[in-house]
Amino acid sequence: MEQDYSDLKGKTVFDFTDNNTAEKYALCTENEHIKHLSTNKWRVAFTLIKYATLTSNNKLLEAVVKQYKDIISSTLNE
Repeated sequence: MEQDYSDLKGKTVFDFTDNNTAEKYALCTENEHIKHLSTNKWRVAFTLIKYATLTSNNKLLEAVVKQYKDIISSTLNE
């Protein structure tokens, strides 16, 4: 079954994988990620980009870049 990437805001890498896989890729623990979810949207976007890149998931990567473009752009301009 293909994943739905149409609305990534509010989702984390744990919506697409389990804790063991995320830790295997050294992304973060679930508790760390949940802590950042409400306070640091850039961290959420970066973790999704890193996961998409490490798993060669181009559809997820494109969706993250598109849906978080304002956050990514503002971070790069700082």
